[in-house]
Amino acid sequence: MTKQFKKEQHALYSMNYNLTLATNHGSKIFNKNEYVDSLQNTINNINKTFEVKEINLECGQNYIILNFNGKPGLKIPLYIGTIKSITSREIRKKFPILSLLRDKIWAPNYFITTSGNTTMKDRQAYIDSQSQTKDSKNKEVLKHKHERFRSNNIA
Repeated sequence: MTKQFKKEQHALYSMNYNLTLATNHGSKIFNKNEYVDSLQNTINNINKTFEVKEINLECGQNYIILNFNGKPGLKIPLYIGTIKSITSREIRKKFPILSLLRDKIWAPNYFITTSGNTTMKDRQAYIDSQSQTKDSKNKEVLKHKHERFRSNNIA
């Protein structure tokens, strides 16, 4: 199997997302490096809390595109809501001039997609690995069940 997958006790996964957030009314807020740096630091702190790994953050003057990897149990709407509310609050607190321009940094909606990075070959390798690791154990269990069935039904 390829290295791109994460492993937990009962899961082998790769959950990559692309999140796009636009500023409210298309305001060109992120036109200074200090604003972008503050945004990046705030998102990094949020990612630690949610156990999310940032792959890339692209920041335009009126949008961000965040590529990230999350665990299967990640609550996407909660994560996105947290990013929007905390980054908005922290940036407006740190840079009061932005509060004068807009009461909200982010538009009410967001756009999210998943990044496909698996192939049928990857899926088949997983299926094969599952049958290989348990194959001998399963054969023994089936053999034992078959023998019990035969002994109960032959008599």
